[in-house]
Amino acid sequence: MNVPGFSIYHEIESLVEAGIPTPDIITSGTSNVAVFFGETGSYGIIAEGAAADLVLRSGNPLEDYTQLKENRGVFVRGKWLSPEFLAEELSIIRERHTE
Repeated sequence: MNVPGFSIYHEIESLVEAGIPTPDIITSGTSNVAVFFGETGSYGIIAEGAAADLVLRSGNPLEDYTQLKENRGVFVRGKWLSPEFLAEELSIIRERHTE
């Protein structure tokens, strides 16, 4: 079963096993998305004027792709979402779908 938002980790692992370099995998899900939609420089990068949605990780995913699972918080639309807040929100979603 693939759960949206979590299945990406399985996909990334498969891409790594297929021999695709981790930096290429990360680029395909960030700046290349903006390129595809003709929005180069608008998002998917860290730059002045670009959308500033960021995910903070424990380590460097370029060196170890498993760091992509080590979520330390999210900065979205100018608001910080702590790991505790995210865990609580996931708990609410889990309760809604396990009743």
